Amino acid sequence: MEYELLCASELAWTLIRLPLIGQTEVAPEISVSLTDCPGQHISATSLAKYLLEILQNNTYNKEAPFIANKG
Repeated sequence: MEYELLCASELAWTLIRLPLIGQTEVAPEISVSLTDCPGQHISATSLAKYLLEILQNNTYNKEAPFIANKG
């Protein structure tokens, strides 16, 4: 239901879908997919860096990408 509300809104939004978050300062590269989760884990540091990146450049506006650490 939340997703439908977002889609119907006129707001600029991005819904990040992700796997298990690991509490680590290591920041491996991430993979992004609009169709399926590309991995089983993501580090908290990778997630934070990615969120800052998409907020700064307005990437994936009105989309819901999956993200995960590569490898």
